[in-house]
Amino acid sequence: MAELEFRHLSRVTNTVLSGGYLAKDEGESQNDFDYSGQDRWTTHVNHSGGFGRRWNTMIDYTDVSDLNYFRDIDSASLSVSSASPLNQQFRLGYNLANWELAIQRQEFETLILGGLEQYRQMPRVDANGHYRIDSTDLVLDLRQHYVTFEHNQNNLVGSGTPLTMDDQFTTITGNRFRANYGVTWDKEWLWGYFKPRLAAKYVTYQLEDALLGHQDLNPDAFVPVTSLDTGLYFERETPMFKGFIHTLEPRLYYVNSAYEDQSAIPNFDTSDLTFSYHQLFRDDRFSGGDRIGDTEQATLGLTTRLIDSHTGQEKIRFSIGQVYYIADRKVTLVPQESAELTRDSSDIATELSGAIGKHWRYQTDLLANDDASVINKGSFSLRYNNEANNIYNLSYRYTRRDNVLSGNTFVRSDIDQVDTSFSLPFADNWSVLGRYNYDLNTKQELEVFAGLQYSSCCWSTSIVARRWIDRDDNFIIGAEDLEHNNGIFFQIQFRGLAGTGNRVDSILSEGIYGYQPQDN
Repeated sequence: MAELEFRHLSRVTNTVLSGGYLAKDEGESQNDFDYSGQDRWTTHVNHSGGFGRRWNTMIDYTDVSDLNYFRDIDSASLSVSSASPLNQQFRLGYNLANWELAIQRQEFETLILGGLEQYRQMPRVDANGHYRIDSTDLVLDLRQHYVTFEHNQNNLVGSGTPLTMDDQFTTITGNRFRANYGVTWDKEWLWGYFKPRLAAKYVTYQLEDALLGHQDLNPDAFVPVTSLDTGLYFERETPMFKGFIHTLEPRLYYVNSAYEDQSAIPNFDTSDLTFSYHQLFRDDRFSGGDRIGDTEQATLGLTTRLIDSHTGQEKIRFSIGQVYYIADRKVTLVPQESAELTRDSSDIATELSGAIGKHWRYQTDLLANDDASVINKGSFSLRYNNEANNIYNLSYRYTRRDNVLSGNTFVRSDIDQVDTSFSLPFADNWSVLGRYNYDLNTKQELEVFAGLQYSSCCWSTSIVARRWIDRDDNFIIGAEDLEHNNGIFFQIQFRGLAGTGNRVDSILSEGIYGYQPQDN
């Protein structure tokens, strides 16, 4: 096998071109995949340009010959991302005094067996304006884009007629124009802020074929939105903790977004946003451009902080909030009605973070359904990192999800995992490293590794023994017993010259939070 990497750096651009090629693979077939006798390859371009200029360019392009290239071969010595889906994006932008203009082409290559292929943006044009009239504290935002969506399983009908059940493998394609215009009175004082906003959201389409059950090839939606974001700041020097400032920061957020039927509009790139504390203060519950959420709601939130008055370091931060729905929501991504859309209030969202001493940090968040008295989501992390590069991490995360049908039985699909990792220097230039990631739901290890590392002024070496799970499907974890892989990885590097690759650095950087490769 041969790999080659080319790098170029100038005052305004940074470019990396890389690739690998294996002629006539002689490896044995694995998991019903047989690549014997086939040529296997990868190519990657990473470019950014326009440093200090009004114009800017970006290329992030990765392509491989087959689904299992990274699992079987990897790219140990190349700066290639093996994350699926692979991004294939080209972008050109230009900035004016109050405008950001951009045109891009983007598609994704899915490397998951049975994974759904995603839409391509061919191309997308953005024009975003931002004006602030300081004498009146008015802020004007003008955001719009025009995009053409294509798909490999593009329309086979091509006649402009509605799709039928016989066209189940046909994928809707077409063009979308989306505009979000808003004006905000952005008024702030030392003791608080008051920000009323008026906005208009509009989306329209030119479709090759209409959705099943609809006749409209040019569906559109116009939704007016009003909102108010206001809050107060209270602070005091607390007698209980001398040298600290204690704050109370109540916040009220109200939004009214009208309802308009959007059932004839396809879904190209939209999904429900993951609910969290920060989601409490958004005017839409969808990401992407294919839906405009309807709602009338008020959010009450409270944040309290303990701040070191000498250093300004935030020692403790606690936030809690909840959305109260004045009316039911109707707009969905799926035809069936969701119970979440008729709730009177959201989950109670909380966040807690802070520092213990100089080197310890902790963070936890929680989503609790007070109607059903259950916890829907939670996480906790405790991290230590000091100047000597001693690292220790302990974390836990839980997400409640609906059971999934596997065969003839329902299996739990909850995320319930504990993760601990460390990097501990000892003696002169030696470090011991490790990770243990365990799934409490399926009662199996997701990744376990332990290693030894030596680093001096001139060279470094690492050896890691690893046991892990490679997923090459899109099934829910817990639906099956997954096969573990075992490997021993060795790396040696000479500072400023070359080495055997960066596979070990990649394992350690992804598995140990806060870890930096020795040459950094």
